[in-house]
Amino acid sequence: MAAMVPPCFAGLVVLAALPVRVDSDSTCPSEKEVAQALGSFILFELEGLSGDEIAAVMRTNPGAVWVRLSRARRQFLERYRLWETKEEP
Repeated sequence: MAAMVPPCFAGLVVLAALPVRVDSDSTCPSEKEVAQALGSFILFELEGLSGDEIAAVMRTNPGAVWVRLSRARRQFLERYRLWETKEEP
């Protein structure tokens, strides 16, 4: 079954589906990695798609979706805690 993506997220899904190449010495996530993680987070947490549906939409494997979700959740929690204490990142 094909996953349905709301039109407002179509551009995000296209960006998030782009392949990522990260230099081995880089510890900072690239913009594409951030977009992929954010896309996975939105589709899973807000739109209710399953990991398999997200993988189909983003043309990746389900394992990559779970890794991206983990990274996005960790980043979200860090940002939320900073906001909660009114500190700048």
